[in-house]
Amino acid sequence: MFAVALIVLALAGGSTATYFLMDAPRREALKRLAAVLRDREDLEADREELEIALRAHEQRSRQLAAAVAANDRRAADLGTREAALERRVISYNDLTAENQLLRTELKNAAVHAAYLEQVQHASRSGASSAADQRDRLGRLYFEEIASAARRQVGPTTFATAVQRVQAAARQVRADGVGLTLEEEDAAQTALHKQFERVTRAQVEREVQARLRDQAREEQARQREAEELARQAEQAERERAAVAAALERALTDVAGRHATEVEQLRAQLAEAEAKSQRAKSLAQQTRNGHVYVISNIGSFGPDVFKIGMTRRKEPQHRVDELGDASVPFPFDVHMMIRCDDAPALEAALHQTFRDHRVNRVNLRKEFFRVPIEDIATAVRAHHGEVEYMADPEALEYLNSRSATEAELQVIEQAHARAEAALPVAADD
Repeated sequence: MFAVALIVLALAGGSTATYFLMDAPRREALKRLAAVLRDREDLEADREELEIALRAHEQRSRQLAAAVAANDRRAADLGTREAALERRVISYNDLTAENQLLRTELKNAAVHAAYLEQVQHASRSGASSAADQRDRLGRLYFEEIASAARRQVGPTTFATAVQRVQAAARQVRADGVGLTLEEEDAAQTALHKQFERVTRAQVEREVQARLRDQAREEQARQREAEELARQAEQAERERAAVAAALERALTDVAGRHATEVEQLRAQLAEAEAKSQRAKSLAQQTRNGHVYVISNIGSFGPDVFKIGMTRRKEPQHRVDELGDASVPFPFDVHMMIRCDDAPALEAALHQTFRDHRVNRVNLRKEFFRVPIEDIATAVRAHHGEVEYMADPEALEYLNSRSATEAELQVIEQAHARAEAALPVAADD
């Protein structure tokens, strides 16, 4: 019994000693395990913060892309409104000129009526003073017509003005007025000089308008570049913030959990790539203008070109199409601003595919179809649209009525106007 008790005591003492010897390493192991768990929790928290930052960065990138697209749409809308305003101003000037012309014609009619009354009175009285009165009134009528023609002459109405003066001279001579050829030539010479002044002023205005357009486009490009630089700087700051958060995460965990960090880096690179793609897509949107134009002097009636342009100033594209490759400028019948210009253009081309002028070369976008049918198709695919039914075609109409002598005067006036400019305008 004594031996058994001794053995039990020995075993109990050994167990107690072993417990006390292993307790310190056990506590140390538990402390290390707790530290590892805390580090893992901290890393999870950092990863959640980085994911939130990445989502915020992606949302900011989408907002920037939407802002760029909105700015482009506003700039295009402003250009369209400016072009429409210029067309309305031109129409108002034409209306004012027509009103002045009508008033002049009424005045001339009154003068001519008084002149005819004097002629009838002279025929009844047979007095020589009546003949003098007839000559005086006839010359007064001719001078009034010549003065009105000088006031109304424009860069494209010279032939019409010359014909009015010639018709007035024939009329007063037919009524017995002794209007000399020298008097008629003097009136024609004064008309030519006025036409040269008007032409020179018109050329100068066109040059100044081109310079102003170039200045506006340069300013718009500069503003766009500054805005893109600002957005790029903002995106870089956001990228740097995310990168700094990654560096802090790397420092905090002392290089542990490198796989998760690399995944975060890959996510950051993907977010940056998405941001760049969003900017690229925002700058190359499908916004634009679909135009419907005609050139009756070049292609005849009811032939229209249906095309599109992404330029902020769509009229510049129309002016390019009416350059030296065709004899007359194009008239704009419709200028449609839309968010998907290629789709609207394709829909109109498909609608009028059977009316193509050139059916083997689809890049030639000319169609022989009434303008009303085009307006109906635009309403069906886009919505309500305003359009001009009849072409203005001023140069074509005046070219048909101009004589050889008038054409020589026009050529000389343009040559002198170009030579008078201090600096030749670029084509």
